[in-house]
Amino acid sequence: MLILKQNAANTVPTPPAGKGTIFLNPSDDLAVKTADGTVATFPTAGGANTQVYFNDDGSFGANANLVFNKATSVLTITGNVAATRVLTDNLLYANGTAWDLSDPGGANTQIQFNDDESFGGSAAFTFNKSSNLVSMGGALAVTGNTTAGNVYANSGTIGASLLTGTLTTAAQPNITSVGTLTSLTVTGNASAGNVNAGNLLTANYVAGTLTTSAQPNITSVGTLTSAAVTGNVTAGNVYANSGTIGASLLAGTLTTAAQPNITSIGTLSSLTVTGNVAGGNLTKTGVLSVTGTGVSSIAGNLDMTSNTIINLANPTNDQDAATKIYVDNIAQGLHVHAPSLAATPDTLANISSGTITYNNGTSGVGANLVTTGTFNLIDGVNVQTSGTRILVKNEANAAHNGIYTWSNATVLTRATDFDTPTEMAGGDFTFVSSGTLYNDTGWVMTDPVTTVGTSAVTWVQFSGAGTYTAGTGLTLNGSQFSISNTAVTAQSYGGADAVATFTVNAQGQLTAASNVVIAANAANLTGSTLASGITTSSLTSVGTLGSLAVTGNANVGNLNTGGAVVATGNISANFFIGNGSQLTGIDATTIQNGTANVRTFNNANVTVSAAGTANIVVFTGTGANVAGTLNATGNVLGANLISTAYTIASVSTGISAAGTAQGNATALGNMFNVVSTVASGAGVVLPTAVAGMRISVINTSANALLVYPATSGIINSAAANAAYSQPAGARLDYISTSGTQWYTLNATYG
Repeated sequence: MLILKQNAANTVPTPPAGKGTIFLNPSDDLAVKTADGTVATFPTAGGANTQVYFNDDGSFGANANLVFNKATSVLTITGNVAATRVLTDNLLYANGTAWDLSDPGGANTQIQFNDDESFGGSAAFTFNKSSNLVSMGGALAVTGNTTAGNVYANSGTIGASLLTGTLTTAAQPNITSVGTLTSLTVTGNASAGNVNAGNLLTANYVAGTLTTSAQPNITSVGTLTSAAVTGNVTAGNVYANSGTIGASLLAGTLTTAAQPNITSIGTLSSLTVTGNVAGGNLTKTGVLSVTGTGVSSIAGNLDMTSNTIINLANPTNDQDAATKIYVDNIAQGLHVHAPSLAATPDTLANISSGTITYNNGTSGVGANLVTTGTFNLIDGVNVQTSGTRILVKNEANAAHNGIYTWSNATVLTRATDFDTPTEMAGGDFTFVSSGTLYNDTGWVMTDPVTTVGTSAVTWVQFSGAGTYTAGTGLTLNGSQFSISNTAVTAQSYGGADAVATFTVNAQGQLTAASNVVIAANAANLTGSTLASGITTSSLTSVGTLGSLAVTGNANVGNLNTGGAVVATGNISANFFIGNGSQLTGIDATTIQNGTANVRTFNNANVTVSAAGTANIVVFTGTGANVAGTLNATGNVLGANLISTAYTIASVSTGISAAGTAQGNATALGNMFNVVSTVASGAGVVLPTAVAGMRISVINTSANALLVYPATSGIINSAAANAAYSQPAGARLDYISTSGTQWYTLNATYG
């Protein structure tokens, strides 16, 4: 964004030759001042909205008679248009006179032609656009070739030396010659002495005897009185309405009408019989499968030879076979309902993560449970299939329990065999076939229901694996209980140098175990030598020792000695107390501070002397005083940098600009840079920006200088890596506000 300040023309600096300065004059008009001091004002737009601009005596002009509507893309001119040539898709008006087009001649469908310089038509020359057919009432004379899809001649003669394509005629009793045809289609009868077809003869009916050479691919021969074939016959189906089919081998499927006296059929891989099979004995060594959906009957007894009939449904009619579970349930007074896929282990509100609403329907018929959540998984079973039966047994209001079917993701509906008091009479039984907790369990409703939706529906488990539940510390796998494993490692605990510690839970199980090393009590130590294996103890005093030899490190709070401390390694301590007058043989290269701060006793000053000069650096409570020159190759960081004399920055003069791009321009490395030699198009490149950096560039040459930022840098609002043109004789300060952004400041000329 460029923001211009309002200035009077005489206050705007005159730019150098070849340049111009843009400013905002006191009338808020945009103006430019050139090198010769001339001031020109930019023209302003004239006219009103939608009016087209034109040159109005050197200014932008507009007029209400020339407007353009951008919504409709229409140019409107009020008045005449003078032009040497006008092209239009519509009617053309010239000299104010409209060109009047003539109406079509003739009647509908008649083709137009030039009728004495007017449009004409004739009933003998028409075109039907529905059938795409041109009709001629007279003759059509063509001196060249005619290429057409179909040519029709209802009467008369079509004469041609050559006809290509298909020739279709009405009945022709006397065609004497047709030359050699590639094919001939005859819809009536063709009577001929002999018909010789070198390729293919197609006929619905052939009278007489058809004699062919060997024919490997006859596809159809109609109804034959007889066919003698000496080789093999390969056919989709072979039919014999009467007589005999004699063959040594038939491949494929043999289909026959009713055959009362088939005496032998050899060994069949399969036999499909749609009617009844009457036989003495039916012997089957494999599996006998009856796939029909009707009723299969056996006239005699069925002997299972001590085997069982499996997968029977529970009986519904008086003479149906009874299953074992049905008999067991009847013996125990149960009313058996169809099995349920899953049973609820909790309330439906918790299972569906929603709020449950019960609707009682018509006295229970059509009653349902609706959730604001989702009926998805119940006891780990996906129940989202319409009609899936679910045993609901844990509702807070027991009257809402029962057998339900899944209607959709939010609705369960009472099962139609369990929604009236008659069907909920007590002793009702359902088997649960799936589930994490209740797979293969049976449940019985204990008490009869008087009013559906009001009377409690209570279920108790009757059978199945869910009878037992593993308590705390136990695991149940099928019918076998085992003790749950803990995190305690199997090993021995405690010993001569360690005490065993244990954690026990409320069930008496060990949940944690460890060894704790014994710390020796000094009062219980005897002898003259402390064993080297003892690493920790409560030893506080060893009395007066004649000597103490330590081969490893000695870590002590205070070390008081009246004699000498001899160490071949390092001695480290928080404090060394004494004036150090007896310290000898100290080499300055061996004094190390490590990571701790250097501290002085009683907050005294620290002075540093070097090269025979005392007090080069003196550290006091108020700061550091440097008597000589402070040289820093890195950054000097401080709140304020105060100088009582001068702040001296680096200067480079006599710089020659080079290159024509950022990559080969002369690099600047000082704060003040005087560029005296600049060839046309040459430039310099600023250093990598650091927020707060200031670089001054003085162009003393007669040419403009291209100043590039470092890679990815930006000067003012230009594009990244773009150069800024610094005029000849100008001095500019470049200030960085970030690692990439530079701004120009304090421009001066002359």
